[in-house]
Amino acid sequence: MHIYVDDMLVTGNNDTEITFVLKQLHSTFLLKDLGDLNFFLGIEAVTHSPNLISLNQSKYIKELLYRTGMQDAKPVSTPMIGSSKLSTNTGTPFEDPTSFRSIVGELQYVTVTRPDIVFAVNKLNQFMSKPSQDHWMAPKRVLRYLAGTVDLALQFYKTNDLRLTAFSDSDWTADVDDRRFVFGYCVYFIANLIF
Repeated sequence: MHIYVDDMLVTGNNDTEITFVLKQLHSTFLLKDLGDLNFFLGIEAVTHSPNLISLNQSKYIKELLYRTGMQDAKPVSTPMIGSSKLSTNTGTPFEDPTSFRSIVGELQYVTVTRPDIVFAVNKLNQFMSKPSQDHWMAPKRVLRYLAGTVDLALQFYKTNDLRLTAFSDSDWTADVDDRRFVFGYCVYFIANLIF
């Protein structure tokens, strides 16, 4: 079950139990059942089948690209440059830090269905207090990447194979400011990305 202010999504594999939960909630709260999942908090359920559901935020991403004037941007193949070593002490101060913070915050929301941009967006969060002109180029690159991959979706499969698989990577000198290492991982339950 997922609740956000006054929106709630109830899911499960037992229709009887779902009906029971909804009746219990309805006995205390005023509820309106909107039927099958199609669109929830900017996330669209694109594919419904007994064995697959795909979630994407293409509408939200297109609106973000339009708001930032990046709707016609030339797409790039990666969300950030691999050799890029951004630092808190580089570049001249960015003239509109509120805009930088707003765009990075909106990109943070996109990570709900786009794990491919999580590393880049989390890196951008390190520069929220004092963004520079150099930092400004990084969210623009993420937006250019999204422009070329706007229809990618997070897919969840139903299967009886209960396998857990994990991948990890680390860089022992990635942060040029404090030389702390960067570690990333992803965990799949069956074929579904869960972390």
